[in-house]
Amino acid sequence: MQPKSPLSPGWHQAQKELAAKDFLVSVKIQGGLGNQCFIAAYALSKGCRTFDISNYDTDKLRRYELDQYDLDVELVRDPNAEQGYFQDERLFDKELVYNLFRLPKGQPNDECLKMANRIQSAKDSCLIGVRRADYLWPERINYHGVLGWDYYKEAIKRLKCIPQMFVFTDDIPWARQTMPFQIVDVNGPNDKAWDIWLMSLCRHAICANSTFHWWGAWLGADRNGGTVVAPKKWFANEQVNAECSLVPERWIRV
Repeated sequence: MQPKSPLSPGWHQAQKELAAKDFLVSVKIQGGLGNQCFIAAYALSKGCRTFDISNYDTDKLRRYELDQYDLDVELVRDPNAEQGYFQDERLFDKELVYNLFRLPKGQPNDECLKMANRIQSAKDSCLIGVRRADYLWPERINYHGVLGWDYYKEAIKRLKCIPQMFVFTDDIPWARQTMPFQIVDVNGPNDKAWDIWLMSLCRHAICANSTFHWWGAWLGADRNGGTVVAPKKWFANEQVNAECSLVPERWIRV
């Protein structure tokens, strides 16, 4: 049986063995939208279009969110589905995945369109990702860790320009009290894919230790030749952070 947690013995080796498989019958979708995108990217690159969504029968904090993209997949409940997070761009077909996730289905709302125009009309723009909410929970803070203002100040110094900053965060009060920048709050909780789209319009990116912001940076600034800054410690847990291959080597680490 595959280890179920990154802290379980054999977890990372099991992930490598699973990633090396040439064929998947079905894959378990889990986590929030950022993690769901990584799992889907891996599975679809392997030709697997059967997604097990049974995890959301018990995970009441999250829901299946990939329906915001045009993926043409079958949703099932399969207790034998392969399980992993596959957080490494080397595990998927970059062109295929870019074309799948660069634009959500449907149309953005009016406020989202106005924000898109504001980002695109800026001489230079930079997304700032801030992830705090659930990372502050006692059971998570020592695993994920929370980035403070000092990280962002140092990251800004690594930019080669002085862009207009756009903050994407799950803790708007903290960001407003701490950061003298534009807070982006134009999409509801069921429209997170449009926030990823907005992030991808920014010329540069400063990521939080969040896969949600990772996708905004990867689909936009990274692809378009901008500067991307990410934390050296993606995980507060030293063991997990040492094994993490999520951040591309070309990104600046702070």
